[in-house]
Amino acid sequence: MTTAYPFLIVQTPGQVSEMFEENRIYRIIALNAKHQDPDLWDPSFMGDAVGHWEGQTLVIDTTNFKTVTFLDDSGLPHSNRLHVVERLSKAGAKNLVDAITISDPVMFAKPWTARLAFVSRPDVQITTDWVCGEAHRDISSVQGAPHR
Repeated sequence: MTTAYPFLIVQTPGQVSEMFEENRIYRIIALNAKHQDPDLWDPSFMGDAVGHWEGQTLVIDTTNFKTVTFLDDSGLPHSNRLHVVERLSKAGAKNLVDAITISDPVMFAKPWTARLAFVSRPDVQITTDWVCGEAHRDISSVQGAPHR
Protein backbone atom coordinates (compact mmCIF):
# COMPACT_ATOMS: atom_id res chain seq x y z
CA MET A 1 0.00 0.00 0.00
CA THR A 2 3.03 2.31 0.04
CA THR A 3 3.56 2.43 -3.71
CA ALA A 4 3.58 5.70 -5.65
CA TYR A 5 2.01 3.87 -8.58
CA PRO A 6 -1.74 3.39 -9.05
CA PHE A 7 -3.69 0.57 -7.50
CA LEU A 8 -7.26 -0.55 -7.93
CA ILE A 9 -9.64 -2.11 -5.40
CA VAL A 10 -12.52 -4.22 -6.75
CA GLN A 11 -15.23 -5.90 -4.66
CA THR A 12 -17.26 -8.89 -5.80
CA PRO A 13 -19.71 -10.86 -3.61
CA GLY A 14 -17.08 -13.21 -2.12
CA GLN A 15 -13.88 -11.21 -2.21
CA VAL A 16 -12.08 -7.92 -2.44
CA SER A 17 -9.18 -7.75 -4.90
CA GLU A 18 -6.35 -5.25 -4.80
CA MET A 19 -4.38 -4.84 -8.02
CA PHE A 20 -1.14 -2.90 -7.99
CA GLU A 21 0.66 -1.57 -11.06
CA GLU A 22 3.99 -1.86 -9.27
CA ASN A 23 5.63 -5.27 -9.73
CA ARG A 24 2.41 -6.81 -11.09
CA ILE A 25 1.23 -7.52 -7.56
CA TYR A 26 -2.31 -8.49 -6.63
CA ARG A 27 -3.97 -9.56 -3.41
CA ILE A 28 -7.21 -11.47 -2.99
CA ILE A 29 -9.07 -10.96 0.29
CA ALA A 30 -11.66 -13.68 0.89
CA LEU A 31 -14.72 -12.22 2.60
CA ASN A 32 -16.32 -13.93 5.61
CA ALA A 33 -13.87 -16.80 5.33
CA LYS A 34 -11.34 -18.53 7.55
CA HIS A 35 -7.58 -18.58 7.10
CA GLN A 36 -6.13 -21.50 5.18
CA ASP A 37 -4.48 -24.20 7.29
CA PRO A 38 -0.81 -23.11 7.41
CA ASP A 39 0.27 -26.76 7.61
CA LEU A 40 -1.31 -27.30 4.17
CA TRP A 41 -1.02 -23.81 2.64
CA ASP A 42 2.43 -22.47 1.74
CA PRO A 43 3.33 -18.97 2.95
CA SER A 44 3.03 -16.28 0.28
CA PHE A 45 4.45 -12.82 -0.40
CA MET A 46 1.08 -11.14 0.27
CA GLY A 47 0.03 -13.58 3.02
CA ASP A 48 -3.32 -15.27 3.54
CA ALA A 49 -5.91 -12.47 3.79
CA VAL A 50 -9.48 -12.80 5.00
CA GLY A 51 -11.83 -9.90 5.51
CA HIS A 52 -15.19 -8.85 6.84
CA TRP A 53 -17.17 -5.64 7.04
CA GLU A 54 -17.73 -3.79 10.30
CA GLY A 55 -20.22 -1.19 9.17
CA GLN A 56 -18.44 0.88 6.51
CA THR A 57 -14.96 -0.43 7.45
CA LEU A 58 -13.32 -3.38 5.73
CA VAL A 59 -11.28 -5.32 8.30
CA ILE A 60 -8.54 -7.41 6.68
CA ASP A 61 -6.73 -10.04 8.76
CA THR A 62 -3.55 -11.41 7.15
CA THR A 63 -1.20 -14.18 8.28
CA ASN A 64 1.15 -16.77 6.74
CA PHE A 65 3.68 -14.49 5.02
CA LYS A 66 6.93 -15.62 3.42
CA THR A 67 9.77 -14.49 5.68
CA VAL A 68 11.90 -13.25 2.75
CA THR A 69 9.79 -10.09 2.53
CA PHE A 70 10.15 -6.81 4.41
CA LEU A 71 7.60 -4.56 6.10
CA ASP A 72 8.84 -1.43 4.33
CA ASP A 73 11.31 -0.11 1.77
CA SER A 74 14.01 0.32 4.42
CA GLY A 75 14.21 -3.46 4.91
CA LEU A 76 12.36 -3.80 8.23
CA PRO A 77 12.24 -7.59 8.74
CA HIS A 78 9.54 -9.81 10.20
CA SER A 79 9.26 -13.40 11.38
CA ASN A 80 6.91 -16.22 10.43
CA ARG A 81 4.63 -15.00 13.26
CA LEU A 82 3.76 -11.72 11.51
CA HIS A 83 0.07 -10.86 11.84
CA VAL A 84 -1.36 -7.81 10.08
CA VAL A 85 -4.82 -6.33 10.65
CA GLU A 86 -5.95 -3.51 8.37
CA ARG A 87 -8.98 -1.30 8.75
CA LEU A 88 -9.87 0.33 5.43
CA SER A 89 -12.47 3.05 5.54
CA LYS A 90 -13.59 6.05 3.55
CA ALA A 91 -12.86 9.49 4.92
CA GLY A 92 -15.05 11.82 2.93
CA ALA A 93 -16.06 11.36 -0.67
CA LYS A 94 -12.58 10.92 -2.16
CA ASN A 95 -10.33 9.72 0.65
CA LEU A 96 -9.44 6.25 1.90
CA VAL A 97 -7.67 5.55 5.20
CA ASP A 98 -5.82 2.31 5.95
CA ALA A 99 -5.00 1.77 9.63
CA ILE A 100 -2.49 -1.10 9.66
CA THR A 101 -1.69 -2.89 12.92
CA ILE A 102 1.47 -4.99 12.89
CA SER A 103 1.96 -7.78 15.45
CA ASP A 104 5.05 -9.95 15.49
CA PRO A 105 6.07 -11.17 18.96
CA VAL A 106 9.46 -12.34 17.65
CA MET A 107 10.46 -8.94 16.21
CA PHE A 108 8.52 -6.36 18.24
CA ALA A 109 7.83 -5.91 21.95
CA LYS A 110 4.24 -4.90 21.26
CA PRO A 111 1.88 -4.34 18.31
CA TRP A 112 2.07 -0.99 16.53
CA THR A 113 -0.18 0.82 14.07
CA ALA A 114 0.57 2.92 11.01
CA ARG A 115 -2.02 4.98 9.12
CA LEU A 116 -1.95 5.64 5.41
CA ALA A 117 -4.24 8.09 3.64
CA PHE A 118 -5.10 7.97 -0.05
CA VAL A 119 -6.97 10.34 -2.37
CA SER A 120 -9.03 8.85 -5.18
CA ARG A 121 -7.53 9.76 -8.54
CA PRO A 122 -9.88 8.51 -11.29
CA ASP A 123 -7.72 10.43 -13.80
CA VAL A 124 -4.76 8.13 -13.02
CA GLN A 125 -5.38 4.59 -14.24
CA ILE A 126 -3.39 1.39 -14.29
CA THR A 127 -2.28 1.43 -17.92
CA THR A 128 0.69 -0.90 -17.82
CA ASP A 129 2.76 -2.82 -15.33
CA TRP A 130 5.93 -1.62 -13.65
CA VAL A 131 8.64 -4.01 -12.58
CA CYS A 132 11.85 -2.96 -10.87
CA GLY A 133 14.67 -2.89 -13.40
CA GLU A 134 12.42 -2.37 -16.42
CA ALA A 135 11.72 0.90 -18.17
CA HIS A 136 8.51 2.42 -16.80
CA ARG A 137 6.32 5.43 -17.19
CA ASP A 138 7.01 8.86 -15.79
CA ILE A 139 5.10 9.49 -12.54
CA SER A 140 6.25 13.08 -12.09
CA SER A 141 2.68 14.29 -12.66
CA VAL A 142 1.39 12.27 -9.69
CA GLN A 143 0.97 14.50 -6.66
CA GLY A 144 3.60 13.68 -4.05
CA ALA A 145 5.86 11.77 -6.47
CA PRO A 146 9.49 12.87 -6.74
CA HIS A 147 10.24 15.15 -9.69
CA ARG A 148 13.23 14.56 -11.93
